[in-house]
Amino acid sequence: MQPATQTEHLLLVMASSDQDRFAPLIKQLATAGALDSYTLRQRLIGVGLAQLAKGTQAQLQPLAQILRTHAVEHWLLQPTPPSFSPQLLNGVEIDDENIVFSATSTSQQEQAHEIVLNSDTKLLAVVADISGQLADKQLKRLMVHNTYSGKHPSAITDLQLQQDIFKFTPLIDLYWLDEQNKVSRAVRIFPGSFDHRQLGANSSLSRNGNLLALLETIKERAGSIKIDYKFGLGFLPCCRIEKTSVTGTSNGNLPALTRYGWLLADMISDDELHQESAAPLLTEAIPPLEQIIAPVDQAGLFTAAQSPSASTTPHNADKTEQPESTLPPPPEVETRSGLQLHLSGWRIALTALGAIILFISHGRSNMTSLVYQYGILAGAIPATVGIVALWGAVHFWRLKQRIENTPTSKARSAAMGMIEVSGRAQRMYALVSPISQLPCVYYCLKKYQRSKRNDTWHVTQVTSSGNVPFVLTDDTGSILIDPQGAQLKPQFSTEGVPGQSNILFSSASESNHYEKWKEEVLHEGCNLYVLGFARSVDDNGSAKNISHSVAKKLRDLKSDKAAMQAYDADNDGHISTAEWDRARSDMEQQALREKLHNSQQRSNKQLLIGAPPQKGLPFIIAETASETHLTRNYSWYAPVLLFVALISIIVALRNAANYFHLF
Repeated sequence: MQPATQTEHLLLVMASSDQDRFAPLIKQLATAGALDSYTLRQRLIGVGLAQLAKGTQAQLQPLAQILRTHAVEHWLLQPTPPSFSPQLLNGVEIDDENIVFSATSTSQQEQAHEIVLNSDTKLLAVVADISGQLADKQLKRLMVHNTYSGKHPSAITDLQLQQDIFKFTPLIDLYWLDEQNKVSRAVRIFPGSFDHRQLGANSSLSRNGNLLALLETIKERAGSIKIDYKFGLGFLPCCRIEKTSVTGTSNGNLPALTRYGWLLADMISDDELHQESAAPLLTEAIPPLEQIIAPVDQAGLFTAAQSPSASTTPHNADKTEQPESTLPPPPEVETRSGLQLHLSGWRIALTALGAIILFISHGRSNMTSLVYQYGILAGAIPATVGIVALWGAVHFWRLKQRIENTPTSKARSAAMGMIEVSGRAQRMYALVSPISQLPCVYYCLKKYQRSKRNDTWHVTQVTSSGNVPFVLTDDTGSILIDPQGAQLKPQFSTEGVPGQSNILFSSASESNHYEKWKEEVLHEGCNLYVLGFARSVDDNGSAKNISHSVAKKLRDLKSDKAAMQAYDADNDGHISTAEWDRARSDMEQQALREKLHNSQQRSNKQLLIGAPPQKGLPFIIAETASETHLTRNYSWYAPVLLFVALISIIVALRNAANYFHLF
């Protein structure tokens, strides 16, 4: 441990899930220069104890005052360096009143000491998974639940945390606290370190089960006990936990656990010295906190001020609970493998050419000399290279001209036909990248396999979400994008090198040195440039004209008795012909107003940009802020390919002339 200096203090907070409450707090802290908004959101919103800042007391007091203003539980304290580590339990004796622990120091040289726990004992218990598997599981849960469902995960209780801990590598640290809440003694209990027969009828054949039964007995016998289950779940650099396998050694995490226990003791002491909190944390009666992980914005665009949950309403103000919106699951994505990877046009042409060459060369020993004679000397190969290069030069030049000559449109004023727009990507479905587990509008995952003969890599499987629509939003409105058939150009990619496995979903033992993957992702919120063909779409099967819309509104009116009664002017309980005509007139006016509103503000359901109906027209989706960055590469593609084409054609003509003796 790197102990704090005499003037170094920590500002600690207990993470919560109330984003509405934290939005103005994050903005104020960021303005004060504490941290950037993204980092503050990651530390304040979640679960577990988190270090918000570190410095002198004078430096941290203004930040603590801001937290106090927003009624956020926090601790400003100078951590006490551990004077000793918990002693290792050798045995336990349980009678009707006391629990006697027999423990030895970690130095392995001292004799066993007896430590008594009874109804006068004030105890702090840290129940932890020392392997780090719990922290890894919670990270997966938060990321997957938030991105796939589009809403926050349900709250997790201390009981659920306890159940998860005892599925992995549980350990219990007990700290005896004196009258000043200072640590006087400490015992560390591993599974199987005591005689389970002392538990009587509560004993079992499971070491973890016996440890849990001992914990329940300790809770019954102690005078007062405060239990913490959140080791490793929050941002605490001084108590960072490393993930290990369940069966592997995890002794490297024990010093971090010791520092965590002493830090909790400091917090308990601080709570009792400053009775500012109505209900101190770290007790068994902790109200469950809903856990989320803030959406990742690689571009840093999602600030507190732009957060959809941002609110200036005070935390204790009355407000109506709004239902959370849930994104629907995405359509089934496309996965290609085997022959499906080689069924594109140019691959089929190359395969056919190779088959013809093999057929011609079958049984001939002079194939190399024939290729040299007819391919090189006759100029066939240089001519082919020249034609292909010339086609490429013309293609990129025309593409550059089309991009530059197509005016950029806004969502509200977009017209049908070839169009280019730019804006931020927004999900329509709960799509998430399979490897990096980030909310996205598109991903492409390629799996490679290395040949054992020549160490070359080749693609064995491609999984792409190119069939999942998304929305492009600018300052005027939004447009639906169908990426099917588009040339996609993501900037963000993740690659697993040989032997490296996915840090979120694989263990080290699952690594395969003969396989790797590469993932390309368009994250939600990124800036996109889209060049494609815009066409109108139906509004989810709604009426296509005014008369159909009016008919639907009248049907809805008939099913609403209260609304129908509003048109009963004479209160006779019946709707006369004149009263019905007035209702029809009102419905027609509503339909006209809705049509006018929809025409003035185009929604993503009324216009769709997709692949052009004519072959040869471009369809590009690129992660870039403007077309300048996109055409910059095309500006030198064309001249380079044109130069290659000219050289190849000159060589082909010269070789052909010499071969056929034309000159």
